[in-house]
Amino acid sequence: MRSINMSIKLKDIIVESFLKGEGRLDFGRTKKTWLKEADRVISWFEKYYGGNKDDRPPGCEDILNESAEMILKIRDEFMYNIIAGLRVMAKDKYINLMKIMHLLRYMNHKYSFGFDMSVFQYMKWKDKEERLLMILKYLHSGHRNRDEIAEEFGISRRTIDEDIATLKDGFEFLGTTMTVKEEDDKTTYTSPVHPIFLALNSAEIYAMTVGLKLISKGTIFEHALNRVADHVYQQLSDFAEDMIDSLPESSETGYGNEQVQYMNSFELMMQFDSPFCQFLKERKPCRVTYQQDGEKRSIIGILGLSEDAVDRFKKVVVYTEDGELSLNVKDILRLDKI
Repeated sequence: MRSINMSIKLKDIIVESFLKGEGRLDFGRTKKTWLKEADRVISWFEKYYGGNKDDRPPGCEDILNESAEMILKIRDEFMYNIIAGLRVMAKDKYINLMKIMHLLRYMNHKYSFGFDMSVFQYMKWKDKEERLLMILKYLHSGHRNRDEIAEEFGISRRTIDEDIATLKDGFEFLGTTMTVKEEDDKTTYTSPVHPIFLALNSAEIYAMTVGLKLISKGTIFEHALNRVADHVYQQLSDFAEDMIDSLPESSETGYGNEQVQYMNSFELMMQFDSPFCQFLKERKPCRVTYQQDGEKRSIIGILGLSEDAVDRFKKVVVYTEDGELSLNVKDILRLDKI
């Protein structure tokens, strides 16, 4: 078994990664091109490793001549300085990140460095639009302040200030306007929206428009799935719209001409009398007003899915301290938060 040469210098590992590393074909097809890309990565370390050249930590200028053995000893510091370098880049950040990640994957594979590649999860954006969408997804997981967002995305405070301003005003993408929520302290933000944009073939378009509207009719999912279908329809090309509109079953559905705006769970709950999905996902007590034997009645409990094999999604179960009550969707007049 061949021993691993841990005395090899970083600049030689960089060249080796582009000549031998898995994934090198992403950067070209010839040895000449690979060597050119390796030189560019070496130049990146000379210019950006540790942050701005004028104020980066001592020793950063010698990193290319450090051995694999030494870098392994300062592995966390090495990663920190790479991230610092990416953060100060004003342009071409994405392509340089891809090259750096290629190098780190090779170092993991060949020299068992064990670098955690997930730290770059939110840095892999190509332009401002993609970054804004990723920020929305990131903020969907919880409250974050501006410094935390800037650090996670590898951007400056000035850039995140501009991004937050855009998201507060409303960011429009593919016909949908999305915003972030500023908390009462005026320093932290969260996102009620999780943007999902699908690349669909014609069969999937049919299923996500006509199919969703037809199968959800009269069920607990009708309001929510109708809005999903409307969002998909709004993003269609003229050709795809004509395809959907020409189908005979489209006469049973409708999409309207008004732009479908993003609506958070609370707004959705306020718009409809019976927002089943909202209460099903929350699993919190609510007041259920229903009709039985010609009389209006109400009960307080937690909404759950029916286990009835027949028309399962046209029924709900209300769980109370005294037991449970199965109700048909058509008999429920409204649901209210308590």
